[in-house]
Amino acid sequence: MSLLGVTRRLIWSSGGKQKTIRFVWVFCLFLSAITRAEQAIDAQLQLEPHPEVLRSCDLATVMTLKERQYLISKLRISKAGQTILENFKRQYGTLEKLALQWDQVSYSKITDPPAGPPPASERPSRALAQTTPSRGRVSRALAGLNKKAREDNSPNAPLAQPRGPQPLGRGVCVHLTKNLPEIEHVADLAHELTHATKLELKVLRGDVETAEQFVGQRLGSSGGEADAFATECTVKREILGEWDPFCAPYVHDGKISREKVLQSLYSGQLSASLTGESYPTLLTRQFQALLRKRIYSGLENKRGIQ
Repeated sequence: MSLLGVTRRLIWSSGGKQKTIRFVWVFCLFLSAITRAEQAIDAQLQLEPHPEVLRSCDLATVMTLKERQYLISKLRISKAGQTILENFKRQYGTLEKLALQWDQVSYSKITDPPAGPPPASERPSRALAQTTPSRGRVSRALAGLNKKAREDNSPNAPLAQPRGPQPLGRGVCVHLTKNLPEIEHVADLAHELTHATKLELKVLRGDVETAEQFVGQRLGSSGGEADAFATECTVKREILGEWDPFCAPYVHDGKISREKVLQSLYSGQLSASLTGESYPTLLTRQFQALLRKRIYSGLENKRGIQ
């Protein structure tokens, strides 16, 4: 009997038929889940950012609804971009919690991060996390003062926190440099949303004992600078069909090597364009400032108790 005949007999035998039906059923469920996720994002694209999130953002030019829809739709072309948006929706509950604004530099801000050690008052208002010298990008991964939400049924009603993975805050503000090519807007958005969806809260807070640990977590942890850089390059590759000149030097075996990116971050080849400093220098200085604030706050608390 031919191989084809054997295959047919296996498929249409009792056990084979059940397995085939089970496979088709699982596959249909998978497609249905993808379709529902895309429809949910499509529906949320029609919504403006929630006023509560916008009030917590730095002053800048808010994107029009048309600009916002277009940029997010471009990000969805990429498989990696789809994953980022699905992760955002899973953690924050809705794209209403994502505010997009035009600015002079690209960075992100977490609004109203959860309280915990060290308290918000001991954290810098913004923390520089990543910059790309050729674009003047600067990521600021934590910021914001806790605000008391209004509990009413108006359009400005407080945002409910979703179940599932704990978000880093109540919302995310992403500022994008306007005078850049369109693909860089998409890449910057992917970069900043990688921070917002993958960084752990303890990394944002800097819950470490030494500057070396602080630098290592900010650069090398999940959602850190190396991860965000790799994600933005992957998004561009999937949209353009090739690695762009900025990302190409970091490609190894068909993907971005986070090890190579980390080496450039530590060496200063990828430096903070806002200050011109290397990341270890910049982050060490930030950690020292944070530590001084902790010590000062501790002394103030002791005086209050006395």
